[in-house]
Amino acid sequence: MNKILILIQDARLPSSRIRMLNLIPSLSGQGLVITAQQYPSSIKDKLDLYRQLSGYDAVVLQKKLLSFPDFKLLKMLSKRIVYDFDDAVYIRDDQATEPVSRTRLARFSRTVANSDLVVAGTPFLAEEAARYTKNISVVPSAVEVTGVPAKNWQTANKRFVIGWVGSGGNLRYLENLAEPLRKLAGEYPLELRVISNKPAYMEGVPVVNIQWTLEGQAQEIARFDAGLMPLPKTKWSQGKCSYKALQYMAAGVPVVATDWGYNRQVIREGETGLLAEDDMQYYRKIRLLIDSPELAKRVGNAGRKLVEREYSIEVVAAKLGESLKRLLAA
Repeated sequence: MNKILILIQDARLPSSRIRMLNLIPSLSGQGLVITAQQYPSSIKDKLDLYRQLSGYDAVVLQKKLLSFPDFKLLKMLSKRIVYDFDDAVYIRDDQATEPVSRTRLARFSRTVANSDLVVAGTPFLAEEAARYTKNISVVPSAVEVTGVPAKNWQTANKRFVIGWVGSGGNLRYLENLAEPLRKLAGEYPLELRVISNKPAYMEGVPVVNIQWTLEGQAQEIARFDAGLMPLPKTKWSQGKCSYKALQYMAAGVPVVATDWGYNRQVIREGETGLLAEDDMQYYRKIRLLIDSPELAKRVGNAGRKLVEREYSIEVVAAKLGESLKRLLAA
């Protein structure tokens, strides 16, 4: 039995949960013995970690970019290093005035070049890693489908519910759609339902704020009539893994997303979702779903089937497990 240690940033962070923690039961079912722990911050705890490394066949470093001495010790004391990432970690996010960061890029290139395997969340991220290594597997972010409630098309909402789920720090993406949503609110009985850790406000649009909880989000998403995934067209957002869109699709809810990045691979226009280039297209695509319940139902059902086939926890864990086992057998 191969023993694998997964080093996460923080169990409360979406990336740690989505990319690794959610997959552990399925990975364990593939004959892998998995241990997960948060990468330590104190010198004492780091020394305790380094003493344990030789007892594992591989160490998976999830997303975190270590300083030169920390990574050198991790590399020296581990039998194999796997680096997993699902964001454009080599640059600053799209709130920064200057996206380029020499420190981030140096840490990223060093980590990728010295890892035995790199696991990238999208082909775009894999291309960036390919500048420094050939040992790359593309493994998408997984969403729960088994046991997740699906939209009930037999029960209609009193008002058409347009939904968005995400952290408060990303509410600025939703706010960029204020104009098309105001226009729609003037033409149809609708509400904007926001599931987040912070409240949203939008003048001229009826907003219902719902406190995000890990346990309750799936039930709330299944009550949407359409889910939104707006993005700015930046290098940072181009590295996103379309997790929000996949959540809506897993619930059988039709998604309208920005025609950008990995959204273009997840969403097949008019089949598994709708893509929008700008505000006017967001207005038209949402209006299309309001005016055509049959289209909304067909797209929502097709989206759920796609997620079951390609993005469920079971399917993604199998892909990751295969990559890890190939590395261990080499």
